[in-house]
Amino acid sequence: MIFLKIDWTIRIADIFTVFAFLLSAISLLRTRSLPRLELELKQLQLEEAKAQREQMDKADVGAKFIRYGNKGEYRLKVFNKGQGKAYNIRLNILDDGNMMLDDGIFPLDSLEEHQSVELPVAIHLQSKNEMRLRFSWDDGSGSNRHKEITVYR
Repeated sequence: MIFLKIDWTIRIADIFTVFAFLLSAISLLRTRSLPRLELELKQLQLEEAKAQREQMDKADVGAKFIRYGNKGEYRLKVFNKGQGKAYNIRLNILDDGNMMLDDGIFPLDSLEEHQSVELPVAIHLQSKNEMRLRFSWDDGSGSNRHKEITVYR
């Protein structure tokens, strides 16, 4: 019988060879998964760009009381804090709080981004501190959008 004589001694060069082989195998696996990660990243970027584009068309109509003059007079400031232009803005007073609001300019044709109008408000001793309003408008993202708010003085 012929026995093969095997030298089982391990040299430093053999250890480096095995280490290099393992490192290249790991690198190969990571490289294969990279295109999938790039595709997911591109999809997230597209979704973010789409959301930003939609935000550019949206208007956000709001209102707040502002004090005017030294006699305790108030005005209702109606504004568009969205990035899009609001068209055909309508105002419905849900609860006037015993205040008199001069809303003769409604429906407004349009409000640009950060544009506002001020409406005079008559307040007396029986007036509440709040007024409930409902705004309806059209913008680039759709029509008949609305928002109900309570405005405090």
